[in-house]
Amino acid sequence: MGLGDNPGTALAGILRSLGMRPRPGGRVLLSVANREKRRAVLLARELSEAGYRLAATRGTARALRAAGMEVEEVNKLREGRPHVLDLIRNGEVQLVVNIPRGRHPHSDGFYIREDAARHGIPCLTDMEAALALVRGIRAGGEEARAAQEAGLPFTGVSAGGGG
Repeated sequence: MGLGDNPGTALAGILRSLGMRPRPGGRVLLSVANREKRRAVLLARELSEAGYRLAATRGTARALRAAGMEVEEVNKLREGRPHVLDLIRNGEVQLVVNIPRGRHPHSDGFYIREDAARHGIPCLTDMEAALALVRGIRAGGEEARAAQEAGLPFTGVSAGGGG
């Protein structure tokens, strides 16, 4: 559990308790389903204003460029190397935002999320959570603390059965 003045700083606290430190600066990888492209532009603007450099897969990069944003285009797995997993495995991204189209076990998004988890890189799969986190970081997310750091008992995490 994270503590903070708002959901974003609390989320930053949760990630911090897991040893993940999403801080302003560095590079963020965005790969977003078509239904979220419009909000991805809002997220990318806030990330950019927080000091992040943007990298995105082709469709997401196209949407960001159309909105006047500077973004590095990154290959998907079948588009050649270097590709999204190379960035993750080489530690070249500090945050991943992957809003999938579905939950297919052999999709690029599946491998992006799996590799981000394996390499300890925060990976957000929900646009509301991503927006909250970047706002929390911009509001001073480093001030957020994990509940354990505040001396509060931690009773575990329950995973809901949402879809």
